[in-house]
Amino acid sequence: WLQDNSESIIQTKDSVKYKTQWQNQQNRLKSLLGEDYRYETLCFGSKVKKSNTFNFKESKTNYDNVLRFVERNYASQNLGALILASDGLFNDGANVLYSTYDFTCPLYVVPMGDTTRYPNVAITSVDYNKVVLINTPSPVVVHIAGQLLKGKQTEVVLQADSGAVYRKTVSFTSNNQVVDVPFK
Repeated sequence: WLQDNSESIIQTKDSVKYKTQWQNQQNRLKSLLGEDYRYETLCFGSKVKKSNTFNFKESKTNYDNVLRFVERNYASQNLGALILASDGLFNDGANVLYSTYDFTCPLYVVPMGDTTRYPNVAITSVDYNKVVLINTPSPVVVHIAGQLLKGKQTEVVLQADSGAVYRKTVSFTSNNQVVDVPFK
């Protein structure tokens, strides 16, 4: 069981349920599985810890960190399943949509808290040359991810100390899209 222990879980109308009943529901599942399965709970925010109790006080949520922890510590074992309980909001670590992990068991997600998805645009990475000769143009590629932005546009601005160097408008043609924006 991978439990998001972040404060965003209890910043919703269901906060009383999560503070008072969630622990009992998770314990009931553990007892239903009985002795046939080894059941472990990992709580995570920015760090991962083995714990059967959660307080929902972590300020960060890092999915990549908890999945890498599972990969390092459990991948060689016979995992039946991973259950990830979270509100889907993350504010730390790599985006797991663009990562791979070395375990083959199914990952089941239990939605918690406010699971509303909002339109969002983010720079996922920037490719550039680490060494550039003076007065020599150098390419830069900005990778932009857009969620729920079909039919919308955003402007990407490449800046130097003196201000904007280049501007490009990006149009999103689907709701979940990554766009590569080259600058030369």
